[in-house]
Amino acid sequence: MTTKLTRREWHRLVLGGLGASALASTTRGAEKRIDSRFHGVLIGAQSYSFRDRPLDKAIEAYVAVPLGEAELWQGHVEPRPDYARLQQMSAAEKTESREKLRQWRLTTPLATLRQIGDKFRAAGVDLYAYNYSFQDDFTDAEIDRGFEMAKALGAKVITASANQKAVPRIAAA
Repeated sequence: MTTKLTRREWHRLVLGGLGASALASTTRGAEKRIDSRFHGVLIGAQSYSFRDRPLDKAIEAYVAVPLGEAELWQGHVEPRPDYARLQQMSAAEKTESREKLRQWRLTTPLATLRQIGDKFRAAGVDLYAYNYSFQDDFTDAEIDRGFEMAKALGAKVITASANQKAVPRIAAA
């Protein structure tokens, strides 16, 4: 017999697991993978769910919940803009900020991304996807780099909220 959970019951289950995990030891060896199957369904989360904390704390949250599947939000990888300041920036300042992000993407060593993937694996979390949202202003090099970054992370999938105009360029990559 299969038990069906309502969304409210599932949240109670997850929060209960969080509380229980806080009481238990949080050390897990790399050989111990978190199994987050509930009633036969594999449950994971995008790290955007933990956007209020830095990457290492987000990984700790996966362990605490426990969730063994992660889609890594690019905001946990790339330098984040100061959104409050962004609203006050001139067009020239926004262009400069955008160029700095582009240069970060193109020049950050892929070893940095491998280290991030290693952190997830060491915590017992499968980093199955990287969320890299392609935009119209991406250069071809940025598009290509997104695939390289996902591979370096160990992700099997790229997820994106791409602009429609970017799709043919992504397909050509």
